[in-house]
Amino acid sequence: MTNFPTVGTTVITVFCLQIVILCVLLMRKPEQRLSNRLLALVLFFAMLNAANFALSYFLYLSGWAEAYRYFNLKLLFGLGPAIYLLSRSLLQASFSWNPRFYFHFLPVALEFLYHRSIWYERGVIGILQTPSNTYEYLYLIIQYLGLVSLSVYALFTMRVIWKHYGGKLSDLFAPELKPGRGLVRSLLYLILFFGLWYFIRGVDVYFFRGAYRSYYYFPMFTLLSAKVVWLGFRAYNLSPPKEGGMEPLDGKKQTKGLKINTQEYAAVIQQLEQLMEEQKLFLNPDLNLKLLAEIVQLPPRSVSKAINERKGCNFQNFVNHYRIEEFQRRVGEPEARRLTLLAHAYASGFASKSTFNSVFKTATGVTPRQYVKRLQNNKLEKGPET
Repeated sequence: MTNFPTVGTTVITVFCLQIVILCVLLMRKPEQRLSNRLLALVLFFAMLNAANFALSYFLYLSGWAEAYRYFNLKLLFGLGPAIYLLSRSLLQASFSWNPRFYFHFLPVALEFLYHRSIWYERGVIGILQTPSNTYEYLYLIIQYLGLVSLSVYALFTMRVIWKHYGGKLSDLFAPELKPGRGLVRSLLYLILFFGLWYFIRGVDVYFFRGAYRSYYYFPMFTLLSAKVVWLGFRAYNLSPPKEGGMEPLDGKKQTKGLKINTQEYAAVIQQLEQLMEEQKLFLNPDLNLKLLAEIVQLPPRSVSKAINERKGCNFQNFVNHYRIEEFQRRVGEPEARRLTLLAHAYASGFASKSTFNSVFKTATGVTPRQYVKRLQNNKLEKGPET
């Protein structure tokens, strides 16, 4: 039992090293580059909390405890905005990086400077001693501000998720949904974990002056690092469908700049329809012409021309046709009333309520609500099946 802290710290350190590797891999991953980089940022800030603890313990064992303030890596103000921006990149099709987002991370820079100062060292020492000193109060204020920051961004994140699923969060946990939404669930679990951590740590520090930290530090940081590693592996192995059993037109790998002639448009459309029907690419609200062209290994212009020539519509209408059919299929099922119409729309691949309503009425001549009402009336006229 006496060796548990050393073993536990070693395990946490190994996990942290794996997280760093996963962050690098996610930063270099070509698919969904923005989402992967934001996810790497989330993993990095979450990992810092565990790495900070492991580093402090190793310095303590080595007799270099006084040098800890020079190596402190914990940055509480970075995790909240990273989770919030990642949730937007995963759920909002129109999301793109804006330079003003850097302002979200301004408190992180100030926190970094604080951790390099003597104020932090005296505050940490004071938190475990009596009587209290001024530096301790500053330390506590910054800790509580970190909690407030994470809480506020957690609310922002929940608002994004709530709007995306039309207020029906049960749809987020439905087993038939695409695997990528497991990342959204993981964000919720990460928020809950840090909420629990702050609560336990706050009670221990406020009422017991940190006397019980040895009982929960190792288990919680081990759990955190293991969870973050699992999340990183899952995200790295999760890719949008690429070849998907679809062979290049000439039996060889297509190059990015290769063009096709009009005789090959029919073959392109046949392969696109196969991808939509079998792999249901339209369920991805982030699907765009560039991503679809990468999947079929053709220039976007060629894919667009093939759709225009053979289907008589543009790319967006081509994809929305399948989304409308999916919505009609979903609302026609016996258990359709368990979800709102908007939840069904989001589950069908639509990214916003306004787009869905506009596209559906243009294609069918009626609103989604009118369509569902007609569908219900038809079922009543036919009566129960025998």
